[in-house]
This record gives sequence, C-alpha cells and structure tokens, in this order.
Amino acid sequence: MKKIISILFFIAFAFSSTAQDSSKTFHFSVGVGFTPVPTITIAGIDTSYNNSLSIAPIVDIRNKNGLGISYSPRFVAGGPSAGIYVHQVTAGLQSYNKEMFDVVADYSHYFFTGNKSVPTTPITNELYFSTTYKKPWVMPTLTLGYGFGTLKTAQTSKAVNDVNVSAGISHVFQKELSDAAFSLVPALKLNAGTNEYFSLLRSSRYISANKNYHNLVKRKKGNGSVVVSNTPVTKKSFSLNNIEAELQGSFEKGSFSVRPGVSMFVPFTSGDNAVSLIWQVEMRYSF
Repeated sequence: MKKIISILFFIAFAFSSTAQDSSKTFHFSVGVGFTPVPTITIAGIDTSYNNSLSIAPIVDIRNKNGLGISYSPRFVAGGPSAGIYVHQVTAGLQSYNKEMFDVVADYSHYFFTGNKSVPTTPITNELYFSTTYKKPWVMPTLTLGYGFGTLKTAQTSKAVNDVNVSAGISHVFQKELSDAAFSLVPALKLNAGTNEYFSLLRSSRYISANKNYHNLVKRKKGNGSVVVSNTPVTKKSFSLNNIEAELQGSFEKGSFSVRPGVSMFVPFTSGDNAVSLIWQVEMRYSF
C-alpha cells in the first residue's frame, strides 16, 4: 500500500509539473480551522476522555497549478494543558481547477510538542492521496492515507505504520448570486484501515477527532511513556471500519471563503463503537 500511495503521489506531482509554463505566479492565503480533538485527563487511577476545541491557524503558498506548502500550529482549548499540541507542515499538490479530476497528493510531518492534553502517537508522518472524478452527476471519490513513524519505549524503538482507504460517491449542488458562490456536497463513503494507533491522519478522522478513539484503535497508549494497555497483535489486519455520511458546504465571496462540514460515522461492529458525529469549519482569505 505504501508503494501504491507513493506512485500515485509522484504521478500527480509529475502531471502538475509538466503542465506548468514559464509563469512563476504564486498565491498566498491565510486562514483558521476549527474541529474537535480528543483530550485525556488522568486523575489517580481514573482516566477520562473528552473532545476539546482545536484551533488551527494556517499559512499557505501555492503556484497556479496547486503545488505548494503550508504551515499550521494547532491549539487545544481544553484538557489539563491548553496550548499548542502540534505543528503541521504539508507540501505537495492541491488541484481543484481541472475539468475532469480534483487531486490532492501531499506529504505532512507532525511536530508534536508533548502537550499532555492530547493523546500521544508514534505516527508523525503522512502520505495522503485523494481524487474525485467530476464528469458524472454522481462523482466517485477515492482517498488513500499512509501514516508512519517510530514507536519508542524504554527498551526498544521500532518503525510502525497505519493504512487507511476511503471510497464513495458525491454530488455538487452549486448556486451563484452576484459576487458570491454557494455549494453543498453530500457524500457517502466506506472507510477501511488498520487502525493500530491513535493519530491525526486526515484519512481517519473518525479516530483523530473522536473522543472514543480508544475504543477503535488496537494499541492504546497514554500520555508520556505510561502504557495504559498494549494488546498483543500477531498480524496487522486491514478491515472495513464504518460507513460515512458527509455533508460539506462552501461560501465564497471575493477573496474570502468559509467551508463547514459534518460527518456521521456508523461502525460495522457493535459494542463500544458508537455512532460518532464530527464537524469542522475553515475560514480563509486569499491574497
């Protein structure tokens, strides 16, 4: 799976590079995003899991073909230690202006600060690929995510990874009024993955923005170096996880845009895996 994602990433990169002309026009934008993030509070032998507000300013610079880089420090507003919990740097392609396909192919690194409010994770890198075929009325969409990093304990250090795949259909409803544009994009998706660890991967938001993540991942780890539980897994399993009903919205006026979204995740298995509702909002201004 890692090889497949890497190949798709470099194909998209090469496609965009060959499409460039001699123009060196770059576009700069700033914004802020809001979404839930799980927080942990440990009091003696008791551990509580909650969702707190994550606030993520973002600075982004791209050329006209969508190649660029962005930086985003994320703040957690709750938990025992409010403040910055990670710095995210992303480089790659975001192409939404082609006639047939939307394509996102990029690499992210997560620089964690050690904030004790947010669960720890060994997954600090992400290869991400997403595409939507826009020609038909019902548009097929595919997302691939590969997260990797190093799991360190007092005795050992080993490479670990997680793989996620999402496939589904969507449709765009658009409306333009004078100098403003509105859109709604409902989608239905199937999500599958290995779900070994908690992470901030975009391809598994049902974990990264879910206070019940500890019921979904196979290897659970507390903050610091304290292992809450680490169930032995002899072989990594890839399986269907949930069905997702998503609604994305967009309002654009001039250089300003607002993009809210909400997803409902219905698990395929019963037990502790409850239905979850996850939202996000991003506001951005382009110069």
